[in-house]
Amino acid sequence: MSTVTVKEDQSSSSAYAELFESMSSYFGELTGSEFMQFRQRGLDHFLKSGFPTTRDEDWRFTSLKTLESIKPVWKNTEPDTGAVRQIIDTLPFNDSQFNRMVFIDGQYCESLSTIHDQPEGVDLMPVSAAIRLGLVREEEIGQYTCDSHSNSFVPLNDAFFQDGLFLRAAKGVEVHKPVHVVYLASGLAGNVQFPRQMILMGEQAKATIIEEHRHVSVDGPLFKNAVSEIFLGDQSHLECVKLQLEPESSQHFGSYFIQATKEASFLLHSFDVGAGLSRNSFKAMLNGQNINGVLNGLYITRGKQLSDHHMIVEHNQPSCESHEYFNGILDDKSKAVFHGRIHVDQKGQKTDAKQTNKNILLTDDVVVDTKPQLEIYADDVKCTHGATVGQLDDEAQFYLQARGIPRRQARKMLIHAFASEIVDRIQNELIREQVDRIVWDTLDELPSLK
Repeated sequence: MSTVTVKEDQSSSSAYAELFESMSSYFGELTGSEFMQFRQRGLDHFLKSGFPTTRDEDWRFTSLKTLESIKPVWKNTEPDTGAVRQIIDTLPFNDSQFNRMVFIDGQYCESLSTIHDQPEGVDLMPVSAAIRLGLVREEEIGQYTCDSHSNSFVPLNDAFFQDGLFLRAAKGVEVHKPVHVVYLASGLAGNVQFPRQMILMGEQAKATIIEEHRHVSVDGPLFKNAVSEIFLGDQSHLECVKLQLEPESSQHFGSYFIQATKEASFLLHSFDVGAGLSRNSFKAMLNGQNINGVLNGLYITRGKQLSDHHMIVEHNQPSCESHEYFNGILDDKSKAVFHGRIHVDQKGQKTDAKQTNKNILLTDDVVVDTKPQLEIYADDVKCTHGATVGQLDDEAQFYLQARGIPRRQARKMLIHAFASEIVDRIQNELIREQVDRIVWDTLDELPSLK
């Protein structure tokens, strides 16, 4: 049982270098010595580049000064399963209808997890177990984080990655029941966590995943840096829902990398309603014909929260579709950033791509920076993009109030309808119903709706 921290006067880069040295024995136990070269390469890259600044174009509207001030602490202690059990029992997705995998401070908790029997050809386990069983070799991890050097959070995760979901589905296999992955943080101030997910879908395989980020109790700053690698084989299908519900004292960074091949389809939903500072990065590589991909997200901010979404979709082959829909609801003095880019290669003829970002401002003090982009090198495409920023429709609100609905309830109904544009795209009915309840409860907490 141990806790490692660093000196107060160190820079962020040198602080992580010291932390890396302190955690070397833990890395050996978790993933074996053969992954140390991979980790060292990640650390070296991070030490060279450091955290991005507002001088970097992709981070122009998002300052990381508060993150740089966090002195990283690594906690390797047995979790209080009693306190965690109380939280687990209140989660919306029950054990009978879902597989559940629980990670506490980056460590897998088998006693609180439930993995149902799976069809032959499905490997569902923690990444650490997959490594010990030889299902993941050093040269395989990181192969789908394409062009990750533009995002220094990825090599930092390469250096420190702990544990997370490993799912591999063979050809023609459907994973039995959705997989609910819970990443819980403890209350240790400065605690750093580095979840790593690998999702590998074989030809015609199918799966549904819910990734949920919560906390037990947080007494101070928390830094979570999660990376997900996703490979979709021919005609495979994946639906993934991410719920970020962490406290405002936390800093949350998530990076998703998707590589899809011929006729694959995916829906990736992001619901960002927590953390003082959050950044969700998505990069989808459409490397086969007739791929259909949807990136769908909702962010709800209040106080001084900042929610940042950055995404790139690359159409590298003909006849692919991609749709990006992101809606934002901003209250108090919060801020949101949306930066999306659709890139169509010369080979990407017959591309059908759409990108929209819509925002509702509940006060005059909120700020939205939105930048949808198209970069097209083919001449036979159908691509659109657009963004809207505005307040609630006064006429619609008056219409409801004229029919006896109180002002607060009328405003909440209109905002919920706006949020439902995103929620309703979730295909799994059970998940859609539970997410809608989370959104409704979150709206109840907005100051402008009280």
